[in-house]
Amino acid sequence: MWGASKTSTHKPVNESGMTCPLLKQPCSQVCHKCEFWEPLQVTITGKGDTQMWKCAFVWTTTLASVNNIRLEGLQQAWESLRNVAATAIRGALARPAAPLPPRDVTPLIEHDDARRSS
Repeated sequence: MWGASKTSTHKPVNESGMTCPLLKQPCSQVCHKCEFWEPLQVTITGKGDTQMWKCAFVWTTTLASVNNIRLEGLQQAWESLRNVAATAIRGALARPAAPLPPRDVTPLIEHDDARRSS
Protein backbone atom coordinates (compact mmCIF):
# COMPACT_ATOMS: atom_id res chain seq x y z
CA MET A 1 0.00 0.00 0.00
CA TRP A 2 1.25 3.49 -0.84
CA GLY A 3 2.60 5.30 2.23
CA ALA A 4 2.79 2.12 4.33
CA SER A 5 5.37 2.33 7.09
CA LYS A 6 8.44 0.16 6.66
CA THR A 7 9.57 0.68 10.25
CA SER A 8 8.43 -1.18 13.32
CA THR A 9 7.86 2.06 15.28
CA HIS A 10 4.56 1.98 17.15
CA LYS A 11 2.27 4.73 15.92
CA PRO A 12 -1.00 5.50 17.67
CA VAL A 13 -4.26 5.07 15.79
CA ASN A 14 -5.96 8.26 14.60
CA GLU A 15 -9.41 8.18 16.22
CA SER A 16 -10.61 11.46 14.68
CA GLY A 17 -13.32 9.80 12.59
CA MET A 18 -12.07 11.63 9.48
CA THR A 19 -11.24 10.17 6.09
CA CYS A 20 -7.68 10.34 4.76
CA PRO A 21 -7.68 12.71 1.76
CA LEU A 22 -4.79 10.80 0.15
CA LEU A 23 -5.88 7.20 0.59
CA LYS A 24 -9.66 7.84 0.69
CA GLN A 25 -10.05 5.49 3.68
CA PRO A 26 -10.98 6.08 7.33
CA CYS A 27 -8.02 7.55 9.23
CA SER A 28 -8.43 4.95 11.99
CA GLN A 29 -7.53 2.24 9.45
CA VAL A 30 -4.59 3.86 7.65
CA CYS A 31 -2.86 6.64 9.63
CA HIS A 32 -0.94 4.42 12.04
CA LYS A 33 0.49 2.56 8.99
CA CYS A 34 1.34 5.67 6.95
CA GLU A 35 4.77 7.31 6.58
CA PHE A 36 3.11 10.73 6.85
CA TRP A 37 1.70 10.04 10.34
CA GLU A 38 4.38 11.84 12.38
CA PRO A 39 4.88 13.02 15.96
CA LEU A 40 5.87 16.52 16.99
CA GLN A 41 7.06 17.55 20.44
CA VAL A 42 5.01 20.59 21.48
CA THR A 43 4.77 22.72 24.60
CA ILE A 44 1.25 23.42 25.79
CA THR A 45 0.80 26.16 28.38
CA GLY A 46 -0.18 24.58 31.68
CA LYS A 47 0.56 21.04 30.52
CA GLY A 48 4.23 21.27 29.55
CA ASP A 49 5.85 19.22 26.79
CA THR A 50 3.74 16.62 25.06
CA GLN A 51 3.94 14.59 21.88
CA MET A 52 1.20 15.11 19.31
CA TRP A 53 0.61 12.88 16.29
CA LYS A 54 -0.79 14.32 13.05
CA CYS A 55 -0.44 13.88 9.33
CA ALA A 56 2.66 15.60 7.94
CA PHE A 57 0.40 17.57 5.59
CA VAL A 58 -1.44 18.98 8.61
CA TRP A 59 1.84 19.76 10.37
CA THR A 60 3.03 21.66 7.30
CA THR A 61 0.18 24.18 7.47
CA THR A 62 0.33 24.40 11.27
CA LEU A 63 4.09 25.01 11.34
CA ALA A 64 3.87 27.52 8.48
CA SER A 65 1.32 29.50 10.48
CA VAL A 66 3.46 29.41 13.64
CA ASN A 67 6.51 30.39 11.61
CA ASN A 68 4.61 33.35 10.13
CA ILE A 69 3.60 34.58 13.60
CA ARG A 70 7.20 34.34 14.84
CA LEU A 71 8.53 36.15 11.77
CA GLU A 72 6.07 38.99 12.39
CA GLY A 73 7.41 39.26 15.95
CA LEU A 74 10.98 39.27 14.66
CA GLN A 75 10.09 41.96 12.13
CA GLN A 76 8.60 44.13 14.88
CA ALA A 77 11.70 43.68 17.06
CA TRP A 78 13.97 44.55 14.13
CA GLU A 79 11.91 47.67 13.35
CA SER A 80 12.12 48.73 17.00
CA LEU A 81 15.91 48.28 16.99
CA ARG A 82 16.16 50.28 13.77
CA ASN A 83 14.13 53.12 15.28
CA VAL A 84 16.32 53.23 18.39
CA ALA A 85 19.50 53.23 16.27
CA ALA A 86 18.14 55.93 13.95
CA THR A 87 17.21 58.12 16.93
CA ALA A 88 20.68 57.68 18.45
CA ILE A 89 22.38 58.52 15.14
CA ARG A 90 20.20 61.61 14.61
CA GLY A 91 21.06 62.73 18.14
CA ALA A 92 24.77 62.24 17.55
CA LEU A 93 24.63 64.16 14.26
CA ALA A 94 22.72 67.03 15.85
CA ARG A 95 25.46 67.69 18.42
CA PRO A 96 28.34 69.86 17.23
CA ALA A 97 31.51 67.93 16.63
CA ALA A 98 34.20 68.34 19.27
CA PRO A 99 37.20 70.27 17.98
CA LEU A 100 40.24 68.17 17.24
CA PRO A 101 43.18 68.69 19.58
CA PRO A 102 46.12 70.60 18.10
CA ARG A 103 48.65 68.30 16.49
CA ASP A 104 52.38 68.80 16.20
CA VAL A 105 53.17 68.43 12.51
CA THR A 106 56.91 69.08 12.84
CA PRO A 107 57.89 65.37 12.59
CA LEU A 108 55.81 65.04 9.42
CA ILE A 109 57.48 68.07 7.83
CA GLU A 110 60.96 66.84 8.81
CA HIS A 111 60.23 63.40 7.40
CA ASP A 112 58.93 64.91 4.14
CA ASP A 113 61.99 67.20 3.86
CA ALA A 114 64.34 64.24 4.44
CA ARG A 115 62.60 62.21 1.76
CA ARG A 116 62.79 65.07 -0.77
CA SER A 117 66.50 65.63 -0.20
CA SER A 118 67.45 62.02 -0.87
